[in-house]
Amino acid sequence: MGKSLAISLATTLTAEGGIDEWIHQFPALQELDKEYKWFRDMMNIIGRRLVGEVAWGVKFRVFVGASLSTIDLITDILVSYTFYVNDMPTYFNLTAGMVLGNLLMQLMFVYIQYYKLGLKAVVKESIPVITCLKPTVDAYRVAQGVEQRSDTAVDPMMEMTAMRTIELFAEAIPGVIIQLSAMATEHEKISGAAMVSLVSSVFSAAFIGASMSYDWDTDPEKRRSFSTFYGYTPGGAKKRLIVFLSMIGFIGSLLLLRCCTIVVLANIGKHIPFIFVGTDLGVYLLLKLAMGDFWYWVKTGEYLDIFVSITARGKSTCNSISIFV
Repeated sequence: MGKSLAISLATTLTAEGGIDEWIHQFPALQELDKEYKWFRDMMNIIGRRLVGEVAWGVKFRVFVGASLSTIDLITDILVSYTFYVNDMPTYFNLTAGMVLGNLLMQLMFVYIQYYKLGLKAVVKESIPVITCLKPTVDAYRVAQGVEQRSDTAVDPMMEMTAMRTIELFAEAIPGVIIQLSAMATEHEKISGAAMVSLVSSVFSAAFIGASMSYDWDTDPEKRRSFSTFYGYTPGGAKKRLIVFLSMIGFIGSLLLLRCCTIVVLANIGKHIPFIFVGTDLGVYLLLKLAMGDFWYWVKTGEYLDIFVSITARGKSTCNSISIFV
């Protein structure tokens, strides 16, 4: 029982999540948790003390996630250079625009998150975005249990999720579509760098999607507050690892399938993918309006509420290939 506590703390993002996983592994602990309310609070404090000593699992996940994001960005830049050298201006412009768009969207979110704290805070939080260290900074804050600062729009967990979603929406998924399209139309000019970039984009998107689903589902507070929605990940480190790896494989496969579909439709007619995605998004937004569920829960104030709601709902449809929304 003691050994399993160390493993649970090492393989989850927060001490509270590790304690929750540990308790669910043993019926006796579950009974103790139900009978004595102080038990979980005490173990959470102990977990926070221990997590600094056994957090190799968290550090590994943070390192892998940050490395994948950095590698994906580097390979995208290399592919852009390949497109430029091989006289493929359309794909060069699309790839360069994708990278810049991702950067600008992340900076825009940083502004929405921190603008109430002043220009100095916005500039400070923009530095990790520009240096491509934002995934590492966000994961570190969540792992350390950093509380939400006053006058910020969302807590660190939601901030990390939003930045990952932007990376998916603006870089990883478009990168896969662009590279598949280049391979389908001008395969004789495609180098090995493009293949590496394609694999990197797919795996990065799959890892980000699986991490988001896993972190939200295993969060103890969300499981208590929304027990009918969260809780599909079983207890036990081995079972959770199997679920996590399965999600990576499933999301990556589904991403490739959906992107290949879009590329095939584009080769039939350039307007067909827009009809395909537009219909999907339009039906989704109409359903949200009909259900009275259009407004997103994040409150940013007046006109920003409209922008965030449309962006978040549109993101949900476009990222449906990653199944975690």
